[in-house]
Amino acid sequence: PKPNRYQCLDSQIFVGGETVRVEILSREMEIVNRKGILANWQGSYNELSRYYQHYLELLDHLGAEQDLRMEDVLRYAQMESVQAFTPKGERLDLPQGSTVIDFALAIHPGLGIQGLAGRVGGRKVSRLIELKDGDMVEVLSSPEVVPSSDWLDFVRTTKARLALRKALRAQSLARAEEVGKEL
Repeated sequence: PKPNRYQCLDSQIFVGGETVRVEILSREMEIVNRKGILANWQGSYNELSRYYQHYLELLDHLGAEQDLRMEDVLRYAQMESVQAFTPKGERLDLPQGSTVIDFALAIHPGLGIQGLAGRVGGRKVSRLIELKDGDMVEVLSSPEVVPSSDWLDFVRTTKARLALRKALRAQSLARAEEVGKEL
């Protein structure tokens, strides 16, 4: 199941040149999928607590940021997600369309800011490539990498967007101090 407990096996097949979506799920799964996480809740309190803790942590982490907008948090909470894995097998749930930068920033801000590229499924890829469900991602970093405002066009997570804005502001401030000292 996804973090919001939505679950089913789904696929798209081509029939006579048309795309047909096929979903396989039980009645219980359909009830949860249609009515939400609390529909006929029989899971443990701990499972429900972990689900909500995920969003509370996001709010806590992002709450101190000046650029935080509630619609960013709500958009993040409602997005379809992909599951990507670290080389150690840890799972990260990210919004659909997330890139290697999103993945790196979800692990640690320093790793994402210095993200040079990634290795997905053993193959070297750009830091801007979109991840697919089930990808195993290794982030390749370098202290010489400097983030660019262009990266903001490629990230999907609020956490990544805020970390990039913070790094870009710090770069601007450092450059302004350099120019000030020169003058």
